[in-house]
Amino acid sequence: MPEQDCCCEEASVKEEEGCLPTGITGLSAEPVVLRGNYSYTVQTERGREYRRGVITFSSLSPETKEDVLPSTLSSQGFTWNKGTQWQRACDEEMKVPKVVYHPTYKNGWETDDRVPEQEHDTKCLVFSFIRHCPAGEGLYVKQPNEGECFQEPGLAGEKSRELTRSAGLSFKCPEGYHSGTELATDYSPRCKCRTKCA
Repeated sequence: MPEQDCCCEEASVKEEEGCLPTGITGLSAEPVVLRGNYSYTVQTERGREYRRGVITFSSLSPETKEDVLPSTLSSQGFTWNKGTQWQRACDEEMKVPKVVYHPTYKNGWETDDRVPEQEHDTKCLVFSFIRHCPAGEGLYVKQPNEGECFQEPGLAGEKSRELTRSAGLSFKCPEGYHSGTELATDYSPRCKCRTKCA
């Protein structure tokens, strides 16, 4: 049976992201700092006091304001999907108290009784956000174009759709292309064809 393979241009499967004009105005690209509010409640159990802490934020992440950006854009012959617009970092952490209940045992068997214990989680109190792109632009991730089925030389309808001879009787995608076949030396998981090449 003639050999075929799904082949994709190298530029198509190359992973890229970049800032593209969106046509949307009014979004700020200035760095944002969000400081949380720490509060706690006290509960008494078995004659002891235990604290439960929580950190709340009065403002939302600036990422939520990016919903107005187009989900996809077309540029340079490719479709680009919207990525995460802001890079988040924790500038200040704090230990937040919590109550954990541990089981008790009697004669080697677990009982229904639970003993409270004060523990702490490390939580972020201050977040900083930096936008990847300037105002008027958005961060987008390039999506690979679909590949095409290439055939053995002499069987393809067009010269540009021919495989090249590899070793012995085997063939491979030509120079500048990647294969969608897993065991191929030039395989790329991003190379997909609409129909199975067989």
